[in-house]
Amino acid sequence: MNICCFSRVNYWQGMHGGMDVHGKLLAQGLAARDHRVVLLSTRHPIGKTREIIDGVEIFYLQDTVFGSRRRGWPQESVRAFRTIHRQTPFDLVWSQSFDASGVIPLRRRMDSPPLVLTLHGSVVQEFWSVRENMKSLVKKPPELAKALAGLLYSYAVTQRPLLHCSDAMIAASSVVVHDIVRWFGKGLSSKFTVVNNGVDTGRFKPDEELRQRIRGTYGVGENECLVLSLGRITAAKGYELAVESLRILLRNGARVRLMIAGDGPLLDQLKRSVREKGIEDHVIFTGFVENDRTTGLYNAADVFVMPTLTIEGLPFVLLEAMACEKPVIASRRGGNMTLINDRENGLFVEPGDIGDLVEKIEILMKDRELAARLAATARKFILRDYSLEQMINRSADIMETIAEQCQV
Repeated sequence: MNICCFSRVNYWQGMHGGMDVHGKLLAQGLAARDHRVVLLSTRHPIGKTREIIDGVEIFYLQDTVFGSRRRGWPQESVRAFRTIHRQTPFDLVWSQSFDASGVIPLRRRMDSPPLVLTLHGSVVQEFWSVRENMKSLVKKPPELAKALAGLLYSYAVTQRPLLHCSDAMIAASSVVVHDIVRWFGKGLSSKFTVVNNGVDTGRFKPDEELRQRIRGTYGVGENECLVLSLGRITAAKGYELAVESLRILLRNGARVRLMIAGDGPLLDQLKRSVREKGIEDHVIFTGFVENDRTTGLYNAADVFVMPTLTIEGLPFVLLEAMACEKPVIASRRGGNMTLINDRENGLFVEPGDIGDLVEKIEILMKDRELAARLAATARKFILRDYSLEQMINRSADIMETIAEQCQV
């Protein structure tokens, strides 16, 4: 197949969120199956225009703004698509999330190849994010108006039309399907196939030597419990809850440290909060960490926490921590609920409940047998249902089938 992928941002631009990792892994996997993958993206932060990485041919469109879904992206991405399509026709358009919105007019004229969407969420997540920040937004009417206008634009102009003109959709979890069908119409359910996100279990695995090395690097004592939270540092991810839970644990006499790995708009505020609470000696800020180095952090940790306040699709960080055989604590929300069986392969906390988070961390610190059992079951669960090979093969099979059907 000759595949054109529309992806406003991607891993090779320095974006390492779950969807960016998914796009990288799937694009590489498709290329490894001898498919041509052309990826269209917004302007590169350092001005690159084109590169080929692991068989994936990436075009950075200069007349766009990095990361913006408007400001030239719909028009320029379609212009680039049509130019390449005239030279070597594409068999399939693959849209990461809703980034191929520019092809909607072409689809209406039947002037493009079949369209497959890979979805990790929808406007539902955007709605929850606005709702969680409503208290601060109402104090800033211009920002509130902008947020509400963004929701309306996403729903009516981008997402609804693209969903209805697609040929098939691959969802990261059943929660994504449920939310989209509920918000956009039951008729869409027949287009969906759930394909679980997958991780490289040969790379994300228990490694005692690596554990000791990384703990030594950060000065973590043998008898200290290291709690890890990793990802993009935003208010919606619940990092303030993790910091406050640490303060309470320390007040209760626990020997514990918190490692926060990642970068994001909340980082400076989070560092101030740690200083104000007087717990800076117990918090490790690693800054941004490349995905191929995170396995060391997972192994160094004793507990992984994800106290997110928003609805997740199927977070890669949870999959990776579980694959590294770590006990995980996550909010009872979104795709987390399809991944974790409470007290079987992890523990749930109620979103925003600091007391619950403190209690669950204390349980794992005190009951080492339970922690070890949860961790071992978690890895077995990932090996069985969430391997990278399974994700790539199932996604590729769906794309190949759609392309063949539309050629008939």
